[in-house]
Amino acid sequence: MKNLKLLPLIILILLVITGCAKVVKTEEEAVKATVVDAYHRSMIVQPYTIVINNRLHVQTRVIPAVNRITIKYGDVEEDISSQALYNQYKDRIGAEIDAVLITTYFDNDTTKQRLEIRSESDG
Repeated sequence: MKNLKLLPLIILILLVITGCAKVVKTEEEAVKATVVDAYHRSMIVQPYTIVINNRLHVQTRVIPAVNRITIKYGDVEEDISSQALYNQYKDRIGAEIDAVLITTYFDNDTTKQRLEIRSESDG
């Protein structure tokens, strides 16, 4: 029984000792990405009832709005949640916009690429 109690602690120590991959370097490159999708869902207010002490109470649940655009450059596709960017690019699906391709290199020979939009102006 004692061994079972120690097992989570041993696993935690092993995870901490092995660590994560370390970032070796990060490169940024200005690219022209394509707006491939725009998605909007309005805020939803849902009433529901609960019973407390044999009395019915009406509560509301608020689900926030979603404003998202999807941009793509080569094989890298990024969903960006921003109302300002959604409003700016919702009618420009298929258009090329200025973006930054960020490539991160790790010490275990893996890479990760992602796209960002840093300015509200595009050329």
